[in-house]
Amino acid sequence: MGALALLVRIAVRNGDAERGYRLALRTLQTNADDVAALELAAGLACRTGRLKSAGELADRIEQIDPGKSNFVAAAVRRRIDRDRGGNR
Repeated sequence: MGALALLVRIAVRNGDAERGYRLALRTLQTNADDVAALELAAGLACRTGRLKSAGELADRIEQIDPGKSNFVAAAVRRRIDRDRGGNR
């Protein structure tokens, strides 16, 4: 993940979560099974309101590490559930 992950963090620190999200997705082009990159992308998808994408990324995290509890995937699920509850 290396250099692109650093760019993601810099973008987010500078208040540009949108750019951070796009860069996080680029990191996944080199290794689609990188759980750290998936977590970063899922978190930024939530932060930028892309809950469908966040859910898909959380699904992928859980496919790679079945049976393990992943904090980011769980947080994404809670955010999606909270958002659905608020729209009723």
